[in-house]
This record gives sequence, structure tokens and C-alpha cells, in this order.
Amino acid sequence: MAWEYMATDAVFSDLFNDAMARDSCMIAELVVKEGRSAFEGVGSLVDVAGGTGNMAKAVAKAFPGMSCTVLDLPHVVSGLEDGGNNVKYVAGDMFESIPAADAVLLKVISCFLFYLIFYNLNIIFNYICNCKLIALV
Repeated sequence: MAWEYMATDAVFSDLFNDAMARDSCMIAELVVKEGRSAFEGVGSLVDVAGGTGNMAKAVAKAFPGMSCTVLDLPHVVSGLEDGGNNVKYVAGDMFESIPAADAVLLKVISCFLFYLIFYNLNIIFNYICNCKLIALV
């Protein structure tokens, strides 16, 4: 899988993670401004595959009472320090476990992937985790 390859190729991994971080920077302000209602009442959030945490940092800044966790693979969050604004980093695999939270943020970069997984994930998160799924396409 591509994610496993990135753990072995630091140059490719850095390029990919930088691109995802820049994408998050571009849309983060818009998301918290225009999607504000999706975050209201949420006390804790996990940004799944959140990389360096740009999206989580923007959400935490807009909602200072919210506790945000960034979940990503160990090679992605290695060396990242928990930041201010109630943001912490957790190394892990989203296919194995997702930390408990009121909401899960999933920024999807493929519309096909979104339609493929969103419906099932939403059912799973609502039924098993009793939390809100916030998906960004």
C-alpha cells in the first residue's frame, strides 16, 4: 500500500506530507468559517490521517474549548510536539484503532473514496463510537 511505501521512502513521504499540509492550510479557514455548525457542541475531535495537524490546529483555534487529537502513522507524527490550542499527536493506524472522541474529522482527497467509505464509516461511527463524522471532500 502507498502508506507503507512512504514509511520506507523519506523523500516521497516528505513531499506527500508537505502537499497535504499545504492543502489543509488552504482550506482550514474556510472549513471552520463555513462549516462552523458541524463543530458546535463538539468537545473532542480526532483528525484522522491529520498529518502535521494544520486542520486540527485551525479547528482548535476556532473552538478553544475543544480538545483535538491528530492521528497519523508513526513516521508522520514522529518528532511533532503537542502544540498549544489543545492539540496532541497520536501515532497509530486508522484501520486498527481511532482514539475516542465526540467527532472524527476525515479530510478525503478523492471523491470516489469519499463515496466508497463515507456511508459505511458514518454508520459505524454513529452506531459503535457514538460520535459525529465530519468529512471534508
